[in-house]
Amino acid sequence: MGKKSQREEELVPLVRSWARALKAGTAGKKKAPASPYTVRNYLKSVHKLASWLDERELPTTVTAVEGDDVTDWLQEIAEATSNHNALHHYRNVKSFWSWVVREKLLSAGEDPMLEVEKPHPEDVRRPPLSQEEVSALLRTCERTGFRETRDAAIIRTLADTGMRVGGLLGLRWSSEHPGLDNKGRNDVFLDHDPPLIRLRLKGGAVHFVDIAPRTATAIDRYLRNRAKHRLADDPALWLGYRGGGFTRGGVQGMLNRRAERVGIAESVHPHRFRRSMATWHIGAGGSPDSLMARAGWVNDQMIRLYISDSRDRLAWQESQRLGIANHL
Repeated sequence: MGKKSQREEELVPLVRSWARALKAGTAGKKKAPASPYTVRNYLKSVHKLASWLDERELPTTVTAVEGDDVTDWLQEIAEATSNHNALHHYRNVKSFWSWVVREKLLSAGEDPMLEVEKPHPEDVRRPPLSQEEVSALLRTCERTGFRETRDAAIIRTLADTGMRVGGLLGLRWSSEHPGLDNKGRNDVFLDHDPPLIRLRLKGGAVHFVDIAPRTATAIDRYLRNRAKHRLADDPALWLGYRGGGFTRGGVQGMLNRRAERVGIAESVHPHRFRRSMATWHIGAGGSPDSLMARAGWVNDQMIRLYISDSRDRLAWQESQRLGIANHL
């Protein structure tokens, strides 16, 4: 297949093609024409997502939309309307991306909906992971082989930084380019004080985030194993066991296996580490401003989204600390 044009990859023009396929009965496996009502509902959801992305200056092409973006969108819908409404939109956009994959505009492994957990009517958002749960995941990685050290480093990096899985998999490594000014050939700086990871944010901005010494040690342990890998010259930081850069599906599969081993019932998606990091930061007494700076967020919209679960608890703590009613 030849290189796709920008117009072919944009959501809104593709929705028109999807609508024609729905009406013709060629959009799904059942090969039956969709009703006008169904078509309108499907199109409304994808248009709504495209508008949400555009308002936030996020990519609106099928090759660039990330599962984390869709998750954030669904969470906002749930908070503004209802969990049932979020589930409705989830099903519609999932159908759209299934059609995109069938049209071979994306491979099955590139489908962003693979990263998006199906909203549940009673609660569209999964609770943050506890520190005990993350520690349990890490205990499954105590061996010193390639796979164990890689997985431990990934889990610690997600929990420490809350970075998006797309950013995680976009990290690069080169022992020959250790400086911060290496133009993206290396994104890991373990000898800096403090240790840093360079992230590429939405819109192309570069952001440096500090990591804890234990995270740096876990990455160092992985890098020593990585140096023995037959594809050690690959620019991707995270390598698959059999070769090539680690994939989104690989990360999710790894988390699923390790969560099952320690009996974590709730699905452990990479996105849950994002909420967990924010919750831990605020719960430990960190300020919203420092959380925004560390995460690279440019406004407090993300703060409201990720620490909404902590607001009541924080309000209770502050009320007890102030003790105003005790003076009456």
